Amino acid sequence: MEVQVGELFRKWSEDDEKLSVGIEKLALELGPVVYQEMLRQLTSKTYDQETARLHWQQAMQHRERLFPGGPPFNRLRPALLDYLHSVVREMRDPRIVEADLLENIRQASITDGLTGLYHQTYFKSHLEKLASGQAESASNRFAVVLFDLDHFKQYNDRCGHLAGDHALKLTAEILQLNLRPGDLACRYGGEEFALLLHRTNIHEAFDLAERFRIALEETIFPGQELLDRRNLTISGGIAICPDDSTSAAELLTRADEELYRAKEQRNLISPSLNGPRREVRHQMQSVVEFTLDPQKPFQPGLSFDISRTGLSFGCSQEQILSGTTICMRLKRPFWPTNCELRGTVCNIQKRGDTGMVRVGLEFVEIPETIWVLLPERPRLFQKFKNIQDEPAIYHAAS
Repeated sequence: MEVQVGELFRKWSEDDEKLSVGIEKLALELGPVVYQEMLRQLTSKTYDQETARLHWQQAMQHRERLFPGGPPFNRLRPALLDYLHSVVREMRDPRIVEADLLENIRQASITDGLTGLYHQTYFKSHLEKLASGQAESASNRFAVVLFDLDHFKQYNDRCGHLAGDHALKLTAEILQLNLRPGDLACRYGGEEFALLLHRTNIHEAFDLAERFRIALEETIFPGQELLDRRNLTISGGIAICPDDSTSAAELLTRADEELYRAKEQRNLISPSLNGPRREVRHQMQSVVEFTLDPQKPFQPGLSFDISRTGLSFGCSQEQILSGTTICMRLKRPFWPTNCELRGTVCNIQKRGDTGMVRVGLEFVEIPETIWVLLPERPRLFQKFKNIQDEPAIYHAAS
């Protein structure tokens, strides 16, 4: 309804008669809330619906008294202003703000200047209202998703702050392209972003967040080759209301905890509903060989990272297609042992104008020897008590 009233102002900004007829028709369809919204957009004052209806009707009669016998074109605004100021004395400062200007002012007060997304204050206010009126039913559930660009400080330091600003704006555009109508996106602060996804469950929230993660991963940001990981990516954490909590603060805390878990591995959405994405990927640049046809010669490539379930590598073979199977060969002295692997291409990313492509591969079969190819697993710390229930101590575990 707000949009419909605004459209009337934009369409008939030069013809008050058609504007007033349009408002009357819309009010017959939607009720006195139209008068309420019309006065809000013109004067920035909010009246209850019945008061707004009376002000509108009285202002129309006041227009006839002010301009008797003449055409009413372009006399609605001065008549309304004079009525509110001189007759009912509702306005001390008699100014009417045009709808477009008022909307611009309103948007500037609730959005981030760089990205155009809502800012954190508006996001939290909206979340509080949504959570306070939340009924614990599947039809009313919603999701909070927090995102954080991976290694963005490194990107800023190596590519410059102008490139960093461009990356933030591009990230916001990609985020908006992946949103559903009615969902809300905000720049939460720095390189952090947040979503409110209405009427959604964990599976739908994960699918949307994962789609955004993949879209960002496949976007070529200027200078990203200067990063250690050669790619600017994003991680995200999800919380569901009412499953995780019905408190706005607790939902944000839960989403932040999930984001922290995702940041431990990077380029991940947590909690993950996609098993292979939980695998730790180790940065490992080394020579590999590959072929699309085992009957044809192998060609050289350069690996970027590897995990128990897949690897990514770069090459100049542009005719590789998503979904095809590739035979990989890893050989000494570049690898700890000789190994042949088969994998399915899951994503392809062109590397600027260099003619190179980066290929993401998921292994068709997982050989036991894959562990030999991975770096030594980090030493973890385990907490335990001895049999005498002495205070807990920390021991390094291999």
